[in-house]
Amino acid sequence: MKKRLLSLALVLVLALSLLPGAALAAPPGSYDVNGTTISVTKLGINVSASLTYLGDGVFRSSNESSSGITYISSLKDIKYYFYDFDGNLTWQYDGSMEVGDKFSDGLCKMLMFDPYTGVEKWGFIDKYGNTVIDGQFDAAEDFSDGLAAVKKDGLWGYVNTSGELVIPCEYLYVHDFGDGLAFVRTGDYKEYCIDKSGNIVFEVPKEPIQDMFGTVMTYGYSCIHPHRDGYAMMSNTTGKYEGVVLMDKKGNVTEIPGVDYTTGTWNTSARFDSGRLPVRAGGHAGVADMDGNLIVPFIYDRIYSYSNGVAPARNDDGSWGLIDVNGNVAVPFEWSFMWEFDGNQLVAQHKSDYRFYLLEVGGAAQPSEPEPEPEPETPPASDEPSGWAAEDVQRAVESGIVPENLQSAYTQATTRAEFCALAVELYESVMGEEITERATFTDTDDINVQKMAGLGVVNGMGEGRFEPDSALTREQAATLLSRLAAAMDKPFESSDPTFADNGSVSDWASAAVGEMQKSGVMGGVGEGMFDPKGSYTREQSIITMLRTLDIVG
Repeated sequence: MKKRLLSLALVLVLALSLLPGAALAAPPGSYDVNGTTISVTKLGINVSASLTYLGDGVFRSSNESSSGITYISSLKDIKYYFYDFDGNLTWQYDGSMEVGDKFSDGLCKMLMFDPYTGVEKWGFIDKYGNTVIDGQFDAAEDFSDGLAAVKKDGLWGYVNTSGELVIPCEYLYVHDFGDGLAFVRTGDYKEYCIDKSGNIVFEVPKEPIQDMFGTVMTYGYSCIHPHRDGYAMMSNTTGKYEGVVLMDKKGNVTEIPGVDYTTGTWNTSARFDSGRLPVRAGGHAGVADMDGNLIVPFIYDRIYSYSNGVAPARNDDGSWGLIDVNGNVAVPFEWSFMWEFDGNQLVAQHKSDYRFYLLEVGGAAQPSEPEPEPEPETPPASDEPSGWAAEDVQRAVESGIVPENLQSAYTQATTRAEFCALAVELYESVMGEEITERATFTDTDDINVQKMAGLGVVNGMGEGRFEPDSALTREQAATLLSRLAAAMDKPFESSDPTFADNGSVSDWASAAVGEMQKSGVMGGVGEGMFDPKGSYTREQSIITMLRTLDIVG
């Protein structure tokens, strides 16, 4: 069966008229899926032309004008226009050099021409078309996990978003990073899994196989998709397994029975996530678990990869919706198009108005019951931190990362806006520059909130609201600290959490909680518990910001 591939940058031609029938209501501000919130935010972009979503909040159209699509007479006349979520034109380009079709970690690869040497090399630009990394590479791949594979003098290595070569160009072949790991091949044709510092985590196993003539040859595994949700997807030539296999972060291999990438029973663009893998049969799509059991029958036209427990799916009539890991409809099939997930975010177009919306899984989730305000440990009038926190709080103040208005009431619960204020002080202190990105909300004009939202560290609560005065929970604090470090290009090392109450940690926060535990930035509350839904005090927020500074500063 012929495999059908679907690019993330699939061009969507906007419909010119609504389908006949009763008017469809606009989508709600959020959906609840098994206790997890999927927030829905209408985007400002409304360009009447063919659009491609490139990720990271960037849309692209070609030869767009105020009256619609401009027809072109030759390829040299093609022009490209780049827009943000609000519909602002951020960059236009004449198409003279090749540009990648994906933005990730704020950057997109581009072939650049040096007029002084006549040489074309690959570099990276931001969404405004500014050159961030000069053209200097023979080849380049998209950023993933904060690193991009680049090629020099016939060998591959990795650069960070500042253009620093953090892993030398010494490999014959490399794959993208995922979950902090990547697969590489050396000159002696051995394959290794490395971390983001270039350290070998494990050697990819190979096995001797004897053919019918008695010749013994060594075969191994090749990466199809990098680690995601703890597993990498591998093809194999060992003869030991027939189908796709999963490899965990220690090199252990698990077969998905009955799913073979060579026979068309697997959608080759799909990735394993949330314990599920989209599969195909007879031109239809279904979903299998890691044991090869068919969880969702072959009733859909297409299913994208899962993320945070949900996956975009398309019916035979062309309507899109989201299904959960058991095949239940999580978001109704009333969308004209959905792109694949970009982290926990998905861009979609709704049939009611053919406008674009941002669906975000878990980012807006709050405790089902509000946490009570904690009793202060010292009289409010004293404005003194607790005894255990006094020394570190004082050091944080002296380090200049605590705004004056937060140097009091240390034992009260931290609000979402207060945490943003601390995060801005830390970011601008470490980076040595003011945050210029902004994102606005309907219920606050707080500049610190706008800055953190502009960086993608915090998200809204749906319907354009931020709820700045809501109390922060411990798992939310862990998630925001993780995003803050990543925004400074100094992400924490990934690790699975080992708290006794891991089952109470929301799926969207689990990875961040593991990072906090491994780094020592956040610990438990006693008896091996993390207390993910517990409130987070101002002094705790200040101290974890200080610990983060000690790591990334």
